[in-house]
Formats: sequence, structure tokens, C-alpha cells
Amino acid sequence: YLAYEENQVLKLWALDTNEFLTTLAQFPEGKPVEGPTWSPDGFQVAWKDKGQLKLLSLPEKVSRVLVEAGEGTEIGGVAWAGGLTWSPDGKSIAYVLQVAPAGSKPHSELWVVSATGGEPRKMADAPASHPVLGEITWHIGGKMIFARGKPEKAQPRAFEHWAMEKFLPTAGKVPGVFHN
Repeated sequence: YLAYEENQVLKLWALDTNEFLTTLAQFPEGKPVEGPTWSPDGFQVAWKDKGQLKLLSLPEKVSRVLVEAGEGTEIGGVAWAGGLTWSPDGKSIAYVLQVAPAGSKPHSELWVVSATGGEPRKMADAPASHPVLGEITWHIGGKMIFARGKPEKAQPRAFEHWAMEKFLPTAGKVPGVFHN
């Protein structure tokens, strides 16, 4: 299956039969859809707009709303980063919540909700130095979530580059590599 956005419409196709299966969601002009992201087992797809986090189960072809954003909040990361990730076991979905209360500085929070529904749990606030969270990734071990943040006044697509030192094996010690 392939889920994709086309002209404010989120669609699902079956690649093996080249069939259009369903319109997952249609959004009014100016309300973009973000995602979609597939469950580890490939049977569910989650996506979000600024107001809701939704889930479609392929076997039943049933979609439902998992989370509804409250007043002064939006679900999702910055426009160019999704802010949505599945747990490795497929039981939970982590998402970024942008909080912009009237009269206060906006900031991000990291939340987790069960893929079967229920009450979401707040996991963390973004640090004051990088209050705007974007892309998040759940570590394969299931015990950590990595988040990319940026300062509030950073330029769009502001990136940091980090250098990792001494994380590769020394020459001649790489398994499966022969040296002359």
C-alpha cells in the first residue's frame, strides 16, 4: 500500500493491483495534512492535520480520531517536519503538540497515545533553548524518543551539524573487510 497527499487529499493505493482504494481524508484549502506514517506491521496508517491525529486500520478499512487538539494548540511539528512516530512494537504513537497560549511564548510538548485509543500522556516539554520541536523518531529499542528542536527565532530550516568522533572501528578491525 501507498499513502500519499495529492491536492489537499490523503489517498491510499494498492501497488500490487494499481487500484485506488480509498480517500483517507480531504482537507479544506490551507489546512495541510502531515504524515502519513505506517505502523511497524504495515496494517495501520496514522496522519494528522493541525487539529487531529487520525488512524486508519487497513484490514477493517475503518478510520478514527485518536487525539483532538485543544484551544491554542496544534498537533504536529514545524511545517517541514512531521512530528509523528510509531513505537517499535506498534502499540503507541508519539506526536508533537505545539502550544501557543495567548500572551505567552509558543513551545512544544511531546505526547504519546495508545494506537487503540485512550487518554494521551504528556511525556516531556521541549527545552527552553530549543522550544520548537519538529521531527521525532522512536528508537528501535523502544526506550527513547529522539526529537529535533530549534530556537524560537531560528530561520526556517535552520540546522545544526554535529561531529561524532571515534565511533567507527579502527582500520583493520572492521569485521568482514579484508585489508591488503
